[in-house]
Amino acid sequence: MAQTSIYNMKKICIIFLGKFAFDARCINMAEALLEKKNVRLSIISLSDEKKNITKFNGIKFYSLAISKIKIFKYYDFYKKAKKIVQKNSFDCIIASDLYSLASACQSKKNINIVYDCREIYSELEAHISKPLYRWFWKKYEKYYLSKVNNVMVTAPSDEFVLRKIHQLTDLQDKKHPNFHTIYNYPKKTVLIRSSLLRQKFQISKDCKIILYQGVIQKGRGIDKLIKLIAREE
Repeated sequence: MAQTSIYNMKKICIIFLGKFAFDARCINMAEALLEKKNVRLSIISLSDEKKNITKFNGIKFYSLAISKIKIFKYYDFYKKAKKIVQKNSFDCIIASDLYSLASACQSKKNINIVYDCREIYSELEAHISKPLYRWFWKKYEKYYLSKVNNVMVTAPSDEFVLRKIHQLTDLQDKKHPNFHTIYNYPKKTVLIRSSLLRQKFQISKDCKIILYQGVIQKGRGIDKLIKLIAREE
């Protein structure tokens, strides 16, 4: 069988305002794309020295250093990512979060733009008490949704809410992007029982372990989890 010509390869770029090596959804997507022989994959993300280079040997990384000042970091990322997008001839660009949408839409050629809407961003707990933030991100998202071809969501309920927020109710309207549900399921693995945590932290077998993985912030239900544990005792 003849090898795929480099000129016939699809050039795909994932843009993510975060550290690629610490984001499971980006990693899963990259691994799935690398399995396809006709894909050349690029990643635009924040600087990260802990990338497993061996594991992602086939990826071209663009690691950006941006301002740490909150009000400037979004524009700084947009400006630098936009420059890379316009210098390359990508066939498909995946905006892997809301904040990457603007730069993903800056290609000078007509390409397939995919928005990975992993959250209902305007409804995030961090924005609940910030009406101006919510208004801005809603307007921003609605504007760039008109420029993308496909939207990925993590559940049908997210598609329903997103369509309702942005009034994308007409499913036959060709001006609207196509929606696709891709769940955040972990990879299938063989369960290996281990007492590593109990040994490391000297936890008795009589004690139950509840492991929370995620950002520690208001609205995540961590306080309810602690109270529940206390009641169980």
